[in-house]
Amino acid sequence: MTIEIIIGIVVVISFISLLVVIGKNKIVFSKIKIDEAESNIDVYLNKKKDLLDRARPILKKELKIDDVLVNIDNIEKSDFNHFKINLLLHNTYLELLNIVDENEKLLKSKTIVGILDDLDSNEEDRIGCIKFYNDSVSTYNNLVSGFPTNIIAFFSKYKKMDYYSDDEKEMYQILEDEEENSNENNREDNRESEEA
Repeated sequence: MTIEIIIGIVVVISFISLLVVIGKNKIVFSKIKIDEAESNIDVYLNKKKDLLDRARPILKKELKIDDVLVNIDNIEKSDFNHFKINLLLHNTYLELLNIVDENEKLLKSKTIVGILDDLDSNEEDRIGCIKFYNDSVSTYNNLVSGFPTNIIAFFSKYKKMDYYSDDEKEMYQILEDEEENSNENNREDNRESEEA
């Protein structure tokens, strides 16, 4: 009888250990995917910054203005996180597009057109990496907050991570809008059935 109890305890402990290892591996794998995505985003942010740096002297020369794309200087002088750098570079990119829209003579410059094409291509790649990052963070956050992996995350000191942009807010807004539309359609269906 005691051998059966010992075997039962060993089986239960083995099963729990297996669940812990599987849960921990899922969390670690999600964290690796997030780190990979951050690394790729870094590459595209650096490329975007370099392309904007290349555009500056051309804009200064063509427009005879010294204060152009000044946010790039703010990035170099500070120790911002990825989120802030992404925002500053995006605003600088929009500033460049506005300058080009207001001064169509810049489109005659093959260098500026080449830089704009490279920026567009880089932007598509960066957006893809951010989507991959946000998807990975979503999976990771679900693991960190969902049972039973939340217990493993608590003892391993894993915490929820932030999304790279407002995609989370946009996602919830889309879900809320869909729910409102669904509720509205249900009300219309109820009215039609009452009228009939």
